[in-house]
Amino acid sequence: MEITELDTTLESELGTSTSSEKLPEAICIFNVLEASSTVGTQYLESDFLPQKDHTRFGISSGLACKIFNSWIPVLADKLKSLTVWLPREVIKDCCPESFRVNYTRTTCIIDCAEAFMQRPTNLRSRGETYSNYKSRNTAKYLVGISPHGQIMFISKAFSGRASDKFIVEKSGFMHYLLPGDEIMADRGFTIDDLLFPLRVTLNIPAFTKNKPQLSAEDVTTTKRIARVRIHVERVIRRLKVFKILSGTVPVSSLKLFNDILLVCSALVNLRLDLIRDTNESDE
Repeated sequence: MEITELDTTLESELGTSTSSEKLPEAICIFNVLEASSTVGTQYLESDFLPQKDHTRFGISSGLACKIFNSWIPVLADKLKSLTVWLPREVIKDCCPESFRVNYTRTTCIIDCAEAFMQRPTNLRSRGETYSNYKSRNTAKYLVGISPHGQIMFISKAFSGRASDKFIVEKSGFMHYLLPGDEIMADRGFTIDDLLFPLRVTLNIPAFTKNKPQLSAEDVTTTKRIARVRIHVERVIRRLKVFKILSGTVPVSSLKLFNDILLVCSALVNLRLDLIRDTNESDE
């Protein structure tokens, strides 16, 4: 069974209608802007559902849904410039001391995250989105951060059964890599064969393959990588402050999910620095 991007997988589930329907012209533009901002942010940050909680804004359920569906793509388009791949010089200048000691050429730290989704009624879609790791139907996406904790890359959503390697290969992530770059990831990212032709180095924790135990050097290296690689997990936790990414995504919102990822990543980048510029001991 072919694994595809999430919106392609669920095409039969969601239909082909778009979310860009125009709002009624009679509505005052200022009210629309105020309501759309409130509806959008509350939907992302809480368990708020436009079709259920529309009364707090004094508007109908249909209008609340239409505002959200119309404005999330607009917000994504306006905020996408906050999630950009930084030039190598900027990454180097902003590199925290903890990376400068042992991983001065690190360009990006990557990891995959998953969001629970309502179970599709279509059997094929249900199978393709089922995550063995989560034992649920999920949407899976790749997050790439700079050493100082800024999200530089967030992929489109893929079906839950897609492997980390598949997403790295198909998401467009590798287009940003330059010869001499170093990428840091968890040991599950077996992507050396993808990076070698690009002359990019992969730094992952050591594992005991074909040997009884790790050497002292491997143990030290693994600890060093784990100590700085954890920052991508902290960024993912910040993303999941938005309940739509930590809860269960309704089927009605799946067509907007890629835009939702862009909006959430941009808002995370607007927060205070994730990493303090201090050295970390190897002890």
